[in-house]
Amino acid sequence: LAECRLMLAGRSWWWLAGAAGLLAGQLLAPAPAHLHPWLVLAWVWPLLVWSEMGCRQRRDGVDQVLFAVPSPVARQLVAEWLAGATLAVAVAAGALARALAAGDLPGAAALLSAALVIAALALALGTLTSGSETFEIVWLLAWYIGLLQRAPFLDLAGTTPAAVGRGAPAAVALAAAGLVGAAALAR
Repeated sequence: LAECRLMLAGRSWWWLAGAAGLLAGQLLAPAPAHLHPWLVLAWVWPLLVWSEMGCRQRRDGVDQVLFAVPSPVARQLVAEWLAGATLAVAVAAGALARALAAGDLPGAAALLSAALVIAALALALGTLTSGSETFEIVWLLAWYIGLLQRAPFLDLAGTTPAAVGRGAPAAVALAAAGLVGAAALAR
């Protein structure tokens, strides 16, 4: 909960209103349009929030104090990852609710695994590079190719049937675990 508050600290009410508008679009749009463009836009909206993951401690100058506590990797790193994944689920909650209401369990699994991997990618790249720019570039490219252009090999949200099939959500969740492991090793 503290990591969620840290992530959203300093965001204006305009930012929150924009996120609420994207959520409303997911809930109110006709069936195919709740994923594309509403979910696609919702997952680029918190780009600058996610990009601070893994490097916020160094930027704010509290890394030496924070990393001196018992189990900084097991506690703080996992909490930061879960806070980022929670934000991803929160901005995609409309699409997730619609997938669950329609009985689309593979689609819901794709959304949840994508939320895990977005946060894991932000955390790993922020930890490895000590900066936010790498994640911003990588996520914008992945977002544009996979979500906006609907390339099945990078469609994390499952907006195409090919992206959901063949166990893709499980592979994406496994990639998320690998990225968090890389961040833990780097930390």
